[in-house]
Amino acid sequence: MQVPLRAARKPRSRPWRRISASARRSSSRRGRSSIQEHWKRQSSVRRWCRFGPAISRSFRPARKTMRKANGARLVPFGVDLPEAITRLAEAALATGLDPDEVWCAAGSGVLARALAKAWPRARRHVVQVGRELQPQDVAGATIHIYPRPFSDVARAIAPFPSDPHYDAKAWETMTARRGPGRVVFWNVAGPARP
Repeated sequence: MQVPLRAARKPRSRPWRRISASARRSSSRRGRSSIQEHWKRQSSVRRWCRFGPAISRSFRPARKTMRKANGARLVPFGVDLPEAITRLAEAALATGLDPDEVWCAAGSGVLARALAKAWPRARRHVVQVGRELQPQDVAGATIHIYPRPFSDVARAIAPFPSDPHYDAKAWETMTARRGPGRVVFWNVAGPARP
């Protein structure tokens, strides 16, 4: 009878060994548990460096502390709140325009829903520059997918201050595909400053 060979087990990782030499020296007198405590304190920062958007999970304890300390709340992605959509729609109506077609960049779809509320009869187009959008995210607007990743800048430069990773991509798509009639392009922001 043959006994199956067991796969060689990987040695357990010891995250407490990954900390800097100065932290190791300063905590060597306190023992191994202090080093592990240090690692736990640093883990959320390391996760952010490694995984970027996974930060929401990493900072859950910090969010709870902030909420208890001063009543802070996390704003939903795209400020997806009914009040925000209403205010954006009011701002669009305040322009006094009656467009045949409306274009904007879409990340969360909040702006597209607000513009649909303001101008329900206009043909609405959004340019998907980040996450994948569904028709219900953008109130049934036509979704145009920008061919390059969010991290790449737009190939065309808009004639007004716009973010090259966001609005400029929508401007480039709109200039190539817009229809007849009065067209409104909604620019969210200028380029980010460090």
